[in-house]
Amino acid sequence: MIGTYEIRRQMGYHPAPGAQGELFAANRERSIAPAKHFDEMLPPCAEKDQAMLLLRQVLMWANATVARNDVGVNPVPPDGEE
Repeated sequence: MIGTYEIRRQMGYHPAPGAQGELFAANRERSIAPAKHFDEMLPPCAEKDQAMLLLRQVLMWANATVARNDVGVNPVPPDGEE
């Protein structure tokens, strides 16, 4: 069982405080080049659709990492860990 705290952390809304919005934008901007490359170089097919879907998932997980772990907001690791 993962517990209520972890469920709320994973499923909750994480607004973009501080520098997080800039990190989200940077992640989106950097994801465009590989998407354009694949779109231009690959023929239309199910595999191309899957590749594009996976790129969107990479972006989603990268931004989830920023949001869930307070990247760009709190430079001190939790519990003083390094």
